[in-house]
Amino acid sequence: MKALSVGTIIYKNGNFLMGRATRTGGRHDIFKGYNEEGESHVTTCLRELKEESGIVTTESNLLPLGVFNYMPNKDLSLFLMKDLSDLPELTDLTCTSMVKDEFPEMDSYRWVSYEELKSSKIKVGKKLRELLLLIHEEVL
Repeated sequence: MKALSVGTIIYKNGNFLMGRATRTGGRHDIFKGYNEEGESHVTTCLRELKEESGIVTTESNLLPLGVFNYMPNKDLSLFLMKDLSDLPELTDLTCTSMVKDEFPEMDSYRWVSYEELKSSKIKVGKKLRELLLLIHEEVL
């Protein structure tokens, strides 16, 4: 059985909000993670979003996009954050989720344009790049 990660897509004016994963050479990622025992997908989505960015929203503000084939051993369940009116400024985002209790999972945040993703001008995992381009072109 494949593992399942759950994540949030935050999309505004043709741009995706992403965090730079600490100690990955500048690779950017969406806010995602694995279910903790007893968690629903939406609860995991809300928790990971808060832990990795400090963004707090509600279940009613998340639109399920579905489960996508992500890696040979992992699928990705994605939710789209609908109302962005209360979204904090980039400088106010912060990550409280720590890697090995040593450093935060995310160390900075930025809006990444569709054009940057398409041209590979920004470092993003190959499968995530393909998935975000697909979502931009066919869903959003």
